[in-house]
Amino acid sequence: MRKTLARTITLKQAKELIGMGDEKFREMMEELKELERGR
Repeated sequence: MRKTLARTITLKQAKELIGMGDEKFREMMEELKELERGR
């Protein structure tokens, strides 16, 4: 999953992710999974 994340988000987005709470992070992960399925 980490490799996928690295490809999907930019460094700037990663920094924002780190600053997020767990709930928001989980929401982001769900969105990323949806994007992966859409490809």
